[in-house]
Amino acid sequence: MRVLAREAQGAAADARYASRCPNIVVEIHVPLREAAGTSEGSDPFPWIDQVEDFLAEQEAAEVYDDGEEYEEAYVFSIAGAAEEVLLAVASDLTRLPGTPSGVFAMVTNDEAEEIGLGPGTQGAEPGARAGPEHSRSAAP
Repeated sequence: MRVLAREAQGAAADARYASRCPNIVVEIHVPLREAAGTSEGSDPFPWIDQVEDFLAEQEAAEVYDDGEEYEEAYVFSIAGAAEEVLLAVASDLTRLPGTPSGVFAMVTNDEAEEIGLGPGTQGAEPGARAGPEHSRSAAP
């Protein structure tokens, strides 16, 4: 009985620890460039829908938040897996036909107050704004 009680206490402590730990989020920053050959009146960014569909179909990761424009990029956020898995999904995204070049991924967490911020961002002080020079690239 004591062994079971200790295991239950250990599981409860693990759950409390996990609930206090931030979850990894990978932001995928895609330069906001019009698709080549876009005719007047058509969607200049058809790749946004393609990327959203690609991310929604992923079993290895989940869409963390709706994509949004941020500075000169459109940012997609994924979570729900280990950092390596999330970065692999981001890397696969760069190979989608029509996706602009210059994509980069930023590792952050769900406690970041806004895009590009967070203590999980490599190379930047906690809370510091990070750009491509402070991120782990998802590009192949």
